[in-house]
Amino acid sequence: MGAPVFMQVKGSPTEYLKPANKRKGEPGWWFDESGTYHFDHWLSFGLPYLLVLVDTTNQIAYWAEVTGDAIVSTGKGRKIFVPFTRPSTPASGRG
Repeated sequence: MGAPVFMQVKGSPTEYLKPANKRKGEPGWWFDESGTYHFDHWLSFGLPYLLVLVDTTNQIAYWAEVTGDAIVSTGKGRKIFVPFTRPSTPASGRG
C-alpha cells in the first residue's frame, strides 16, 4: 500500500531449512536474544517492523511482525516466534 515497513533479516543456508520448534502446535522458529536492546529498538519505530528468517539454500523467507504482544520474555531476554506457515518466495512475492 506504499507505507514503509522496517525489517530485520537473518539468513542461513541450514538453520531455516526445517522448523526447529513449535508454538501451540504450529511449526516454526523461536528467535531469541539474551538482552532486550534489539526488541526495544524494533518496537520504538512506531511503524510496522518484521523479523524475517531466510532459508538461503531454497530462497524462502519466513516472517513475523514484531509487536509487543508477539514478544515473550525469557527472564533474561526476549524471544519471538516466526511461523513456518508464513513463507514468502521470490516466485510468490508475498507470504
